[in-house]
Formats: sequence, structure tokens, C-alpha cells
Amino acid sequence: MKNVLSVLQCLLLPKGITVLLQRLWPVYLLGYSTIAAAEAETNKAADLSLTQVVAPLFFVILLIFALAWIVKKLNIGTPAIGQGIKVVSSIPVSSQARVCLIRVGDKDILLGVTNQQVNLIHTFDESPLPPESKEHQQDFANQFRNLLKGGSSK
Repeated sequence: MKNVLSVLQCLLLPKGITVLLQRLWPVYLLGYSTIAAAEAETNKAADLSLTQVVAPLFFVILLIFALAWIVKKLNIGTPAIGQGIKVVSSIPVSSQARVCLIRVGDKDILLGVTNQQVNLIHTFDESPLPPESKEHQQDFANQFRNLLKGGSSK
């Protein structure tokens, strides 16, 4: 520090500037030490191994899948509304209207559905559709599984 002060005095600077530089010199050193500390932390971050980064990431992803599986198995958040109602068939009549056949209990109801309203067309005591064999009915999961295995979806 004394060497720096003697250099400042040798430069033949006016006394006010010399005093100002003498007072600011510790601030400059403080800023330099802060920059040096930040560079040291950057070097430490660069020294992280791949396992120190990938292991926690893998753990978090595994935790997300485990929680999703638990929620799916426990049916958390699944409302019980509409359990006795099933859409048997639906066909579009126009771009904004459809005719839907829904089954409520043992009765089938034919509805006209638009963007603004739902109209009852007819109520059937017996199903108007012929009974289908279970061989032709497959849910999406089975069709997708067959597609992945390379088999046909029919």
C-alpha cells in the first residue's frame, strides 16, 4: 500500500487528486477481491462432475413418475359425477350440431346437441342398436398396445 502511495506522489499529481486516489484505493481493492471471489466460484461450478448434475435430475424425474403413478392408482381428484351415463354413439349433423345416443341405466336417450342447447329427441326403453360382439369392441389402450406390437388394431 505504501508503494502505491509513493508512486502516486511521484507522478506529481495535484494534492487533491492524490488524496482522492489514496482514499479510493481500498475501494478498488475491495472490488477486485469481489471479482476474484466470483471467478473462484465460477471455477468451482465448472468443476462439477457429470454425476453430481445428473443424479439429482434423475431423482426428480423418478419422483415425478412415482407420484403420477400413485395419483393414478388412488384415483385422487377423479370425481364420481357421470358414472351411470355413457355416450353410446355420436354423429355430427352439421358443423355445429350433433345427434347423440346416451345410455342412462337401462334406458337409451337420443339427444340433439348444438352450441346453445340440448334437445331431447326420443327416449328408448330398449336399446335401438343391435348388440355387438365383444370381439370388435376394444378400448384405446388395447388398440395402441396391438399397434406397438406390430399387430393390426382390428
